[in-house]
Amino acid sequence: MIHPDLFPALPPDVEDMDIENLCSALENIRRPLVQAVFADLYRNPFWEDRYGETGRLSIPRDLDQHLDYLLTALRLRSPEYLTEYFRWVRHAVILRGMCTHHLTQVLASLSVNLATLLSEEDFQALTPFLEAARHSLEYSHFACRALSPHVDLISRQTAQFAYPEEEQHARRELCRRDVLIYLSYLMDAVEKNNPEIFSGYLEWLKGFDRKYGIS
Repeated sequence: MIHPDLFPALPPDVEDMDIENLCSALENIRRPLVQAVFADLYRNPFWEDRYGETGRLSIPRDLDQHLDYLLTALRLRSPEYLTEYFRWVRHAVILRGMCTHHLTQVLASLSVNLATLLSEEDFQALTPFLEAARHSLEYSHFACRALSPHVDLISRQTAQFAYPEEEQHARRELCRRDVLIYLSYLMDAVEKNNPEIFSGYLEWLKGFDRKYGIS
């Protein structure tokens, strides 16, 4: 479990943050924030198809839990507390059939919607905490660390090769996003030394493609 006393305090230059007012501001936007992030995720049919009604119930609870830990990290003035938490979350979501990139998407949506719902000052105060959460998703395996900086380039070039025509822009963008997911499952499989993480996703994907008539 996560022990708050293991984490250093926030740097001195932000020690004067009004933590309780910031926490109150977060609590005030909790419901619209969770709803907005959930809506962002469910624009991708992956979530409905893979998790169905269970996902519709559990994912908002997961998002609430992320906010609870963000609030705790704020009160502790410890971004590192959030780093440790999201390392644990990453392990948990991989076991549930997701990949690291899915968690990256959750954090990106949280960041965008926090910027929309909070004042600029409050959002800027959260920056070191959000950066700490993103830092938790970095890979430790040497092969993954070598591949990770290049996944955006690989996904763009693969999509361009598959859909080179200008009028294929929409398909090219979907392909780019899909390749990012494939690479994430692959790196997760290497990181965890578990090939079934990657092969299991490919098996699910075959059924998904048949269901939606994708060849």
